[in-house]
Amino acid sequence: MTAIHTYTCRFCGERFTEECPSINGRIIAPPSCEKCASEPDVGAVADARVAAPRAVDLDRSWPSRHHEALEGYHGPAREKAEVLWDRVLSRRACTLVLYGPRGRGKTGMAAWWAWKRGQEGQSPGIYATAYELFARIRRSWHPSSDMAEWDALKPYQRTPYLAIDQLHQCRALSAGDDKAALWERMALAELLDYRYRENRTTVLIATLETQEELRTAIDADILDRVKESGGVIHCSWPSYR
Repeated sequence: MTAIHTYTCRFCGERFTEECPSINGRIIAPPSCEKCASEPDVGAVADARVAAPRAVDLDRSWPSRHHEALEGYHGPAREKAEVLWDRVLSRRACTLVLYGPRGRGKTGMAAWWAWKRGQEGQSPGIYATAYELFARIRRSWHPSSDMAEWDALKPYQRTPYLAIDQLHQCRALSAGDDKAALWERMALAELLDYRYRENRTTVLIATLETQEELRTAIDADILDRVKESGGVIHCSWPSYR
């Protein structure tokens, strides 16, 4: 059987309608975005990641436990997410930083925004930890790789909504000024600067206790833009755990 569904590409934001194989109305073979697939560098990454999601679903890059908990999402994190929702939905550049101790629902907030974007017909975007992001870029350095470093960054540059979790994993927090730490800071700054220029929403999530730790992880000029375009949110409410 087949069913006709409308999709929003998580990379470029393009909306398209296509007839796809289904069982009892559930899509079993989601289509690829023709716009992205026509560009080999982006299409290759998209195929390696996951097929484009339905507008009402989260991409599989999002943690399953957060996806499954969306219906019962509640408490102070949900309340704060609702207060900030208009900023996340805005067409203007929005960069938000969520920081605080473990268990405060920071990743849940980002997942809820992704889901809400899908409900509004916008791309729910993609999720990555800082480690995954930097590891994907480093993989392009291998002699056998046919992808340049810049190409490895493109899916994260182009997706309309991006959440980068576990920012505290950055080497810059613990490795001082060694070359790897400096490279991570430069790569992150370049990615965020690109997304800011292109009016794309970004959420940064960090298990950090103080603003001093946050300033170590993110350059001062980036933090200034965050304060201008989205905000730095200290998730100081009681733990969900």
